[in-house]
Amino acid sequence: MICGEQNCFKGILRGVESFEMHNFVCSIMKSACYRSFVDTLTLLVLILYAYFTYLIAQISVAQLEHSQIPFLDLVNQPHLEGADIWILKNQGKGPAINIRYELNLPNSPKIMQSICSLAPGDHYEMGRGSYHEMYQRKYRAEYESISRKRYCTMIEWQNGEKKTTFIDNCSIKSKKQSIQTA
Repeated sequence: MICGEQNCFKGILRGVESFEMHNFVCSIMKSACYRSFVDTLTLLVLILYAYFTYLIAQISVAQLEHSQIPFLDLVNQPHLEGADIWILKNQGKGPAINIRYELNLPNSPKIMQSICSLAPGDHYEMGRGSYHEMYQRKYRAEYESISRKRYCTMIEWQNGEKKTTFIDNCSIKSKKQSIQTA
């Protein structure tokens, strides 16, 4: 097939007079078309590769975060002197920082208190009290992981049973509430 017969190359080949030169220019044009197609295909593959690499990086970050989530819980430690010791214990796999907790007593104002950071397994003594005293209270702990993701643990008693609720990515309450450093 003679390249000059194709419509796509007619305008380019008008000035070419010899048959050999005509075929030479035609082969260059065809290879340019094929190369352009291959370059476009390569670009699409690179874009897909970059997108999937981005997704893998995001999943990696999420896996790392999930492997280091702190979890604060209110735990009872029986004491020989009668009154139990109640502690706020980090039972998660990562450190809890910027911890604030709230004790809700009946007929009392809500007060947020800040405490030190807790490494996994560490605890903070909340006070002494019997189960009967604790049944009347509600607790809320707000804290962050090392990556600054926010978490909350809410604890209340319903029909004599402790109910613990873990909230992932909670919003820390505004600073309008009074804060005391323990």
